[in-house]
Amino acid sequence: MENLPVYDFDLINGLYTDLIYNHNIEKHSHCFFEIAITLEGKYVNHFDSGDLTLDENTMVIIRPRDVHYITNLTAVYRDIYVPEKKMIQLCSAISPTLFEEIMSSSAPPHVKIDKDALAACESTAKRITEFRVEGSPEQIEPLCNILVLKALSAYFETKNSLFPKWMPQWLLEMVAKLNFSVEHNLPVDFSQTLSDVVKQSGYSHGHICREFKKYFNCTLVQYLNKQKMIYSTTLLLNNNLSVAEIAQMLGYSNQSNYITTFKSFYGESPNSWRKNKIKRA
Repeated sequence: MENLPVYDFDLINGLYTDLIYNHNIEKHSHCFFEIAITLEGKYVNHFDSGDLTLDENTMVIIRPRDVHYITNLTAVYRDIYVPEKKMIQLCSAISPTLFEEIMSSSAPPHVKIDKDALAACESTAKRITEFRVEGSPEQIEPLCNILVLKALSAYFETKNSLFPKWMPQWLLEMVAKLNFSVEHNLPVDFSQTLSDVVKQSGYSHGHICREFKKYFNCTLVQYLNKQKMIYSTTLLLNNNLSVAEIAQMLGYSNQSNYITTFKSFYGESPNSWRKNKIKRA
């Protein structure tokens, strides 16, 4: 049996994320998760389960049990390092089965994410680097949570919500408007009602509902609620925001409606989720 090095999270020394380029990487495994997103070029990552060729915009999730190495690296990729406990917590924020799906894959899970999702990850990663240079470690941990959530969300959406190429352009544009703030980490205007969305599309309410259900296997209201809940988990990472303030930002008329909807998605209240799922190191 090979005596391979096993990297511990202490080896990262608070780095959390880094750019990797122009060097070989020895055969090893590690005690943490490594999310690698190719930014430029193409390279081969050699795993015991088989070689993976990873080109631009490709994300691979390397798990603690995976053994791998890289030779003659000419590409540039973004590494994101995640302790196992944190990975479990953040996966559960997106889907109760996501962590199990990642772990049960025979090969390291990998997908090609869109350029907007990659840009959103890079924006947060650069902010983490800026705070590290400035010597502001207290700012880094919440941003690392957000970075991992962005990466995992991009993976989850790609695996589960691939849009058919034949989807009508007007529907793609409508969904893009619903998603853009979440994906780009911009302030979200959830105050608009369903009737506003219908009016802006130029189609009747009945036609929109039928088409949306056909392509997304859920109603427009269910989809909008899901986007609200995903975004609210990001807001809950900010301890300076109260649940009442988050409910208002999401467009709920009162805090109780938000709490009820949140419980239906995650099985616990927003305060309980904040306390038990996202704990600062």
